[in-house]
Amino acid sequence: MTTSEGAHATEPDPMLLLAGLGRQQVRPTTAHEFVRESLRRGILTGLLPGGSQLGQSQIAESLGVSTTPVREALRDLASEGLIDFDAYRTASVHLPTAEELNEVYNLRQMLESYAVSTMVPLVTEQRLKEAERIQDLMESETDTAEWLILNAEFHAILTGACQSPKLENFLATLRASVALYVGMAIRTDPNRQIESNREHRELLAACRNRDIARAVEVTRAHMDPARDLVESALLSQLG
Repeated sequence: MTTSEGAHATEPDPMLLLAGLGRQQVRPTTAHEFVRESLRRGILTGLLPGGSQLGQSQIAESLGVSTTPVREALRDLASEGLIDFDAYRTASVHLPTAEELNEVYNLRQMLESYAVSTMVPLVTEQRLKEAERIQDLMESETDTAEWLILNAEFHAILTGACQSPKLENFLATLRASVALYVGMAIRTDPNRQIESNREHRELLAACRNRDIARAVEVTRAHMDPARDLVESALLSQLG
């Protein structure tokens, strides 16, 4: 595997580290899911940076699986926007851009705000308790990749109250794309994870109070800090 900037001889082999990430998984998985989540962790934690080429044989050897689940995992992650295929079907980690960042965040702000305004009058106590359970886990989670997975689950359990499969499909796609940028924001400023947890509690409080305006306000403001952090980081890389 190579990166767009080239690897230094003194740097640890990302594939060995990827194997370590795979062994850290605690959720039961098939071989396909095991490979997908190992790669997802590598991408979201920055172990596999944007532009890194992903050789199927190397991944299979590192994770101790055949190339079949690797191909399936790469297709899954490509559908989430985390991996790109070139004209020769060579896979590489998606390289974020400031333009894409703003496009994805603008779309997500609009859809999440609409979903929240629809959800607040409908959300049940059972859903709120489940969201609180997930938030409890997030506040004790130190693994960034696992926190990002829980983050998507937190938002999905709440907006699932809208009972709109099409809306949820759109949001799931956007959340998968945004996870790459949220991971970058947390690596840039680890306090962003703490602030995000606090904002989730504010959203839960607004939902319990059936305060639509406050819930929408919190939702929109929730996304701005991560966008600003990543945009600054991307622009600084351009010099």
